[in-house]
Amino acid sequence: MTAGSSPPAHASTGTSAARDRLNACLRQPEGVFPARWSASCTAADGGGEADLNELLPLCVVWTDWSPDVARELVLSALAAQHPDGSFPRRIRSDGYVTAAHPPWPLLAQAADTAAGEIPPPDFVAEVLPALERYLDWALHRYVPPDGVPRWPRPDEAWLPEVWSADLRPVDLTAMLTAELEAGAALAERCHAGGVFAARFGAALAALRRTLEQFHFDPATGLYLDRDAGGRPASRRTVSVFTPLWTRGLSEARRRRIERELEVWPAPEDGGLPLWEPWPDDPAPPPSSALHQAVLLAGLRCAGSATVAGLGPAQPMASAEAMAAALLVRPPIRRASIFSSRPWARPLALSAAALGLVALAGTGWYMVRRPSLPGATGEVLLNMAQQRHRAGQPDEAIRIYRRFLALSGSTSGTVRVLLGNAFYRAGRYREAEAEYRAAMAEEVSSLHALYNLGLALHHQGRNAEAADAFEKFAATYRVDYPELASRARVALNIIRGQPIEFNDIP
Repeated sequence: MTAGSSPPAHASTGTSAARDRLNACLRQPEGVFPARWSASCTAADGGGEADLNELLPLCVVWTDWSPDVARELVLSALAAQHPDGSFPRRIRSDGYVTAAHPPWPLLAQAADTAAGEIPPPDFVAEVLPALERYLDWALHRYVPPDGVPRWPRPDEAWLPEVWSADLRPVDLTAMLTAELEAGAALAERCHAGGVFAARFGAALAALRRTLEQFHFDPATGLYLDRDAGGRPASRRTVSVFTPLWTRGLSEARRRRIERELEVWPAPEDGGLPLWEPWPDDPAPPPSSALHQAVLLAGLRCAGSATVAGLGPAQPMASAEAMAAALLVRPPIRRASIFSSRPWARPLALSAAALGLVALAGTGWYMVRRPSLPGATGEVLLNMAQQRHRAGQPDEAIRIYRRFLALSGSTSGTVRVLLGNAFYRAGRYREAEAEYRAAMAEEVSSLHALYNLGLALHHQGRNAEAADAFEKFAATYRVDYPELASRARVALNIIRGQPIEFNDIP
C-alpha cells in the first residue's frame, strides 16, 4: 500500500469487529495483575496469559479507544518485572511464567504511548523507575562490547527464522533506539528529562551512530542487517523497515524506507512477506498478524503515515484485530528527543520531586508485600490502590485505615501507602507522620525516608527535608545508586547548589 492511501476496505469495515474482539480479551485485575490486562491474542490455551510482545500494539489501539485501559495494561505488565529489571514474555495471572525468555524491547514505547501528552502523575510515578531499570537491563543484554546489538537466542529474536549468532540485525538496533527515545519523551513531558538524559543520553547517541555508521548502506539508501564483520546479509527482510520506528531519522532517509515499503511485494490476500522473494525460490512466508501489528504500531508511534497490507479480517483472530484497528488509526506525532540538549536546562524541584515520588508510587511492586489477613485484606488493599490511581486519595485513606484497624497490622509497607495517599491529598503533615511510623520497619525505610523529604519540603521545612535527602543519598548510594543520585539532585536544588549530572548513573 502506498503512503497516505486509504486502508483496505476490509480493515475499515472490520473496525467494529476488531473492537469487539479486543474488548473480549480484557480481564479484570486478578492475581499478579493489579489492573486490567489483556489475555494473549496468540496463546494456544485460549487466552489465559498475557503476552508482553502484544503490549505496544494494544496500547496504541486502546489509547485511541480508552486511554485508561491502555495505562492499566502497562501497569499490569510492569507488575511482572523481575528484580533485575527484565520481564518474561508470557505470564499467567497466578504468576506462572509460561515463556521465560524476554519480550521484544518495546515496553517503553508502550508506556510512552499510554501516558499521553499530559501524563497522569500517578502513572508516571509508577512507570518511570521500572522503565529505567528495564532499559538498563536491555542495554546490558543486547549490546555487546563491540557496540552493535544482537539477539542472544533465536526465541527472543524479532525474526527467529533468520537468526544466527553472527547476525547483527537492524531491527534490534532500531528497537533499542526507539525505546530510549520513548523513555526520554516520557521523562521530558514530566519535567524529568535532564536526569533521564544524563543516564541514557550517551547510549542513545551510540545506538544512533550504529544505525548510521554500521547498518546504513549508501548504495541502496536503506539500513541493512549485517554480520559481525560488517558485510550485508544476502537477503533483505522486513527488518529493513524498522528504522522507521525511530524519531531521529532524517526526512530523506524516512522517505526512502517508506518508498521501499510501498513496493515491497505483497500477496493479493495481504500480509508482508518476511523477506524479499528471489527468482525460482519458494514463496517467502508471510509475516504473522502480530508482526504486522507491531510494525504498524511502531510506525504510528513514530508519526509515519505509511501503512502495510493486511490480510482478510474474517475470520478475525485477536492479533489480526489489533492490526485491523491500527490500519485506520492516525499517526501519533512525537517530537524528536535530545535535539536541544534538554539535560542542560535547570530542573525545578517539582521535577526532582516527581522522580522521588515515583519510588513511593511503586511501593506496591518494589517492596515485599505484607502479610495479609486472607482474601479480605487483599481486596481492601487492591481497592485502596485503585482509588489512589483514580484520583480519590480520601477514599484510599479511608480504606487503608480500615485495613489497619481490621488486621491490627503495623506493616511499614501499608503505612507508606497510607502516607502516599495523604501526600496525594495535600495533607503533608499526616503523610509525614505515616512515613516516620513506617521507618521503624527496615524493609520500608527506603520508601519512607525518600518521601519524608518531600512531605517536609511541602511544609516549608527545607532544612529538615535536605537532611532527609542527604541521609538517603548516604545510606543507599551503593544499593540504590540511581535513587541516591535523585536524592542528591533534590538536595542540591533545595540548597541552591549546582546540579552535578556527572554523578548520575
